[in-house]
Amino acid sequence: MSSHDIIDFNQTRNFSAKMNATYGFIRQNFKGLTKSLLIIAGPPVLISGVFFIDIFQRMMAASTGAEAPGAFNTIDDLQSASFVLQFFGILLFMLVGGVFTVSTCFAYVYLYYEKKSTAIDVRDVWQRVRKTFWMNLLGMIAFSVFMTIALVILLIPLAILMYLFATISPFLIIVVYLGYYLLAFFLVINFSMIFVIQNFELIGFFKSIDKIFSLNSGKWWSTFGIGAVNVYVQYVFSFLLFIPGYLILIIQSTHTLDTPFSEPSFFTQLIMSVSFVLYFLASILLATLPLIGLVFQYFNLVESKLARGLMARIETLGQSDTITDHHGEY
Repeated sequence: MSSHDIIDFNQTRNFSAKMNATYGFIRQNFKGLTKSLLIIAGPPVLISGVFFIDIFQRMMAASTGAEAPGAFNTIDDLQSASFVLQFFGILLFMLVGGVFTVSTCFAYVYLYYEKKSTAIDVRDVWQRVRKTFWMNLLGMIAFSVFMTIALVILLIPLAILMYLFATISPFLIIVVYLGYYLLAFFLVINFSMIFVIQNFELIGFFKSIDKIFSLNSGKWWSTFGIGAVNVYVQYVFSFLLFIPGYLILIIQSTHTLDTPFSEPSFFTQLIMSVSFVLYFLASILLATLPLIGLVFQYFNLVESKLARGLMARIETLGQSDTITDHHGEY
């Protein structure tokens, strides 16, 4: 690949240019990025998927009313050591899979940025992931605690407003309720920039929060826009990929109403399992949309505040340009 095709991150971009750069990067690096994600993040995500599929199918068997082997037919079954271990296994491997997904995505982008090349080996990505894994794990845990506290605190004004509006109009209660979720989504998207800052600057969680306020000053809605649109696209494609699973659920529910004591057929279970596997694998790949979008927003903010790219171009003035970014080609 010619060096002229490499995307220059150090540029200020409007919303359209950031979206074009995000999807241009994914299209340009789809093979290498997908390979890295499936090899590194795929195993823990699939393990969590296997646990989830097993629990889901046993619950489906129980819903038929049949005494199927392994089905959760009683409350005691749901309190059994087997169920508890599987449930925590899902949570553990989902967390590990999520951290590997974030670490791998940012490791790949970082290597692309450093090497100015799409020739990125999985082994190099793995070396970077090993360097950032524990930082991302602690960051994800801290982020979850931080956001939980923030959202719980926001419940106080929500409760007060809902109490005040209860006697005025039910419509106002709905507006306040939706406003709370919009604000929660706004905070989650903006503070997700923590992971970009940590992975590109290798600084701690609290320093990353401080950096967010510095970079995002006057740009909170810009960050929210690029993140929210890509999250929406992510969920749309996730829904489309799980349509076979939804169809099987509908067919099985209809069949259960006609013959309430029949177990799900082997074919039904097979199709459902395949649907879940594809869904979990797709979730790894689709998660890169908002993550890479935030990377371009990060560099956009850094460039607008610090002009790193401009200073670099001034320093190399007179030399032949080797890197350009053609916004229109994406």
